[in-house]
Order: sequence, then C-alpha cells, then structure tokens
Amino acid sequence: MCKVTDGAKKSVTTSKGRASVVDAHRMHDYFNLITLPGIIYLNSINWDFHKIWLCIRYGNYLSTAWEGEYGGYMWVYTSMYFIADMAAVTIWPQCVKSPATIQIHHIVSLISMYLVHIHPQYLWFMGANLFVEINTWFLIVRRIMHKDDELKTQLKRSWSILPGFISFCFYVTWIFGRSFLLPFLWWMCFREWAEFSEAKGSIFNIVLPPLTMQTCVTLMCFKWTYDLFTGKYKAWRSGATAKLEKGL
Repeated sequence: MCKVTDGAKKSVTTSKGRASVVDAHRMHDYFNLITLPGIIYLNSINWDFHKIWLCIRYGNYLSTAWEGEYGGYMWVYTSMYFIADMAAVTIWPQCVKSPATIQIHHIVSLISMYLVHIHPQYLWFMGANLFVEINTWFLIVRRIMHKDDELKTQLKRSWSILPGFISFCFYVTWIFGRSFLLPFLWWMCFREWAEFSEAKGSIFNIVLPPLTMQTCVTLMCFKWTYDLFTGKYKAWRSGATAKLEKGL
C-alpha cells in the first residue's frame, strides 16, 4: 500500500485553501455585481441630470439638481447593502484582498449615512457620493473578466471589443468619480462647514462630522488611486500585468 507523504498532504491542503479563497472572492464579486445596480438605479432616479449639467456649466450648487422623491428607498437599500457586505467581509475575510480597509470604509460610510438620517437635508450629498459605485461596478466586471480564463476566451471569440470597452469605462469613471467628484464634494462640504461655523460662531457644528467622514473617504480614494496608477506604471515598466485591486 502506498503511503501519502506529508508533502503530498500539505500540497492537497494548500490547494484546497487556495480554491476556498478563490471561491470566496468569486462569491463576493458576484454579490456586488448583482446588488450595486440597485444603488446606482435608486440614486440616479433622484437627480435631474439636466440641472447637474447646469451646475457644472454655471457653478450652481449641486443640491439644486437633487429631487429626492425616492431618497428614502435609496437610503434603506444602501444601508442594507453596506451592513450585508460588512458582515460578509467580517465573517469571510478571505473574500477580499484587504478586509480591514473595506471594514473601515464601510464603517465610515454607515456613520455618514446615520448622520444623513438625522439631517435629511443632506441626503443629496449622500446621493452625490454614491455615483462612485458606478466605478465600483465596472471594477468588479473587469476583475471577473480577467480572472475567469474560460470567460476571457469566450469573449475574445465572440465579443472581442467588450473587455477593452469595460476597461475604458472603468478608468473614465475612476478618474471622474474618485479623482474629481469626491474631492469636489469635499470642497463643497468644507465650504458649507466654513459658512455654518461663521454663522454659528463655532467650528463644532452639525457639518463637522460629515466633513470628517468625507475627508476620510476622499483620502482613502487618493490612496487607492495612487496604488492603481503606480501599479500600472510599474507593470508597464516590467512588461507584467498590474493587479486590478489593492484594498478594494
């Protein structure tokens, strides 16, 4: 009878462990792939996009483009998403690259949403921040396509233009959402806080917590942007493929 060596047992265990991690990653990606469109849709139906264009063109306040008819539904659905996703990352930390980073991000987001619940006049601000989830969705689609060899082969045969289109949308929405929109919203929040502080005669007011949360989220996205583009640059220099997610 052949004996199974310790090395063989270790190899089998390691293979099972890697398979478990891959499955956890895949399940988490598909969870986000299915649930994020709900946030994107419920957010988008609360905005007048013509007025958003006028805000960009003439420098009007972004809040004037918010209609908010379905703002309550957006708040409830988004809260449930963050709670569910944070629970998943806490129970199965192997489902993401950096669970601690995701947990911090979700905690900050949930605190911000609680503050919006107390002060619903800032619901438009939450909606404006949620536009970055469009980029998150493209990031996940792109990651799935790159990691699934069978899917990648099928796309090359029948939809060869699709991977390039998804990558294009990913980078455009990243630059617009995480590199432009979030810092812009931080500036709007800072301006609101400064005006409120002057009117109330104190820097400690209801706008300070949202400003703190927005600062944390914006700095986190700056870090992710640095990681993304330095990774792409290093990969270009070495001729390798850059990793699609670091901290996401």
